Amino acid sequence: MFIVGLLLLSLSMEAAQDGWRPPSEMLYTAAEKHTSVLRPLGLTRGSFTLVFVRPGCGECEREMARIQDSPRTIIFVDGPAVWVKKFNLRRARVVESTDAQRSQMGILMLPTIVRVEDGRVTGVRSTAPRID
Repeated sequence: MFIVGLLLLSLSMEAAQDGWRPPSEMLYTAAEKHTSVLRPLGLTRGSFTLVFVRPGCGECEREMARIQDSPRTIIFVDGPAVWVKKFNLRRARVVESTDAQRSQMGILMLPTIVRVEDGRVTGVRSTAPRID
């Protein structure tokens, strides 16, 4: 039992070191709710990065400047046309964000970056200050 605990602690520390946290630590909804956002967008097979941002959020804009423009990047934003032009997004998929999507995903802070693999959230990062 002690060895298993050490292994889990080690894995948790590795995840925290690369910036990714377990979904249960960063999202306030259960995995079943995430499906209602992921499935309609066809995010059930493969690896994707979801980026939740909002206009007027300085930290969101700084995060967007670092985002990789890839077909596997899905950006959820209010007023997507402005962001496509502003950040010269040619390959990333930009989606009109809704309060319902953010609520179903359990997003509390913006910006929040979510790693999805085969329809499951596997990691979450947020550059917003964490409130404990």
